[in-house]
Amino acid sequence: MWNVCNYWRWDNAGRPRNNHILFVGKKSAKRALRRQQRKEAAIEREQFLQRLEKDPNDKAFFQLIKRNQSSIKSNGPEILIDGDKTAKTPSNQRETFADYFKNLATPQENRNFKDELLSNSTNRCNLIKEVSKNSTKRKILVTQQEILNAIQKLKNGKSPDEYGITAEHIKYAGNEITHIYQNIFNQIFKEGKVATSFKTGIITPVPKKGKDLTQATNYRGITVTSAHGKVYEYVLIEKAGLKNINQSNLQFGFTERLSPTMAALILSEVYSEINGKDLLFITTLDSQKAFDVVNHQILLDKLYYLGVDIEYWDVIEDMYNGVTSTVKWQGDTSLSFSIDQGVRQGGILSSHLYKQYINELLSELETHNMGISIGNTYAGCPSCADDIVLLSNDQNEMQEMLNTVYDYSSDHRFLIHPVKSNTIVKSVNKRTSERIQQSTENFTLGDNIMEFKSETTHLGLKRTTSEETKIKYQ
Repeated sequence: MWNVCNYWRWDNAGRPRNNHILFVGKKSAKRALRRQQRKEAAIEREQFLQRLEKDPNDKAFFQLIKRNQSSIKSNGPEILIDGDKTAKTPSNQRETFADYFKNLATPQENRNFKDELLSNSTNRCNLIKEVSKNSTKRKILVTQQEILNAIQKLKNGKSPDEYGITAEHIKYAGNEITHIYQNIFNQIFKEGKVATSFKTGIITPVPKKGKDLTQATNYRGITVTSAHGKVYEYVLIEKAGLKNINQSNLQFGFTERLSPTMAALILSEVYSEINGKDLLFITTLDSQKAFDVVNHQILLDKLYYLGVDIEYWDVIEDMYNGVTSTVKWQGDTSLSFSIDQGVRQGGILSSHLYKQYINELLSELETHNMGISIGNTYAGCPSCADDIVLLSNDQNEMQEMLNTVYDYSSDHRFLIHPVKSNTIVKSVNKRTSERIQQSTENFTLGDNIMEFKSETTHLGLKRTTSEETKIKYQ
């Protein structure tokens, strides 16, 4: 109220400047207000951190993200464009989507990709398969209790698979079908061959927020896989120990007892600690089609190197051999097509496998101590699956981090979008941030220039050069 009164007096007096008592009073009141706002924001962050430590969950975080998302229309666009193809009828749009996702599931060449890692991984995988054929493997037996535990992890209310089976069907069947699953799963482990029906999926195109819905590239493919296959994948994850193998401490995505909120909170804490002449360079990375372009040979090579037993490696290798999908659009499905790369968004194993695919990048940044630390704790690359942010107080160090990211992406055959990946500079003063951005040479990602921006988005939260994100927790 005092701030409002000071402003009202200054405004009614004709808005005097310089050393006029009303102008000085207005500025003093404004500073006091901002100081109090910062104190309250700090208290709010501290209270939230305490709640998070007691009960790390995603509810508040995803409520925030959900408010920022636009509603998805149930009806499709009048036309759909993919390159030089235009589709107007639902059936033509369906096949256009099928062609788009088929192309996405086919390994592509790029002048920035390096062949050495792929060649070495392919050779090693072939050698592993030969060794597997000639080795005596231990017998893997699945218990009915392990199957019941897996069944309980199925999520209710999800779309039925292509056979019309849902999680509820399996849960209600309960003990009546565990012995059937047991026989099937034990046979899979014995032969190292996964049932063909576990390898099929239905892709639903989901529009990205705020994008042109006439462009096929602006849709994300979410795959509904076999309900029976999901039970098997849950069993496999536990028996093979695939959860969080050697995972970076800065990977917060899809991890029990951790939340994406923690990755966002690290950035907020670093943000709030800036003082004096400190600078904070923040780069958010946009991996193009991250889950969709995972190379199977490189992934399998990594899993064996991480110590996954050959019995489990065999079935994972077979799971990605002969994978097919169809596209569901406007009430009908397309013809089936082959999936030759990627881990399916919506698959049970997918998030665990993707995190292993990207994990060495986070480890390399930490090993070389590239990026910011909070005290003695490294905090240079907080991540949520493919959503990675780079943090540094030093311009040259940030460029080194970007060079490391570029080299890793070239070896692992995925692209970082140089335009959608943004860098901002944060300092105590907004004008200082703007001056630094104008006077600092742009960063580069390979041969591409990354221009400084005034704002960027990390995990659905907008970060700006002017002030910390205002977050409301419900």
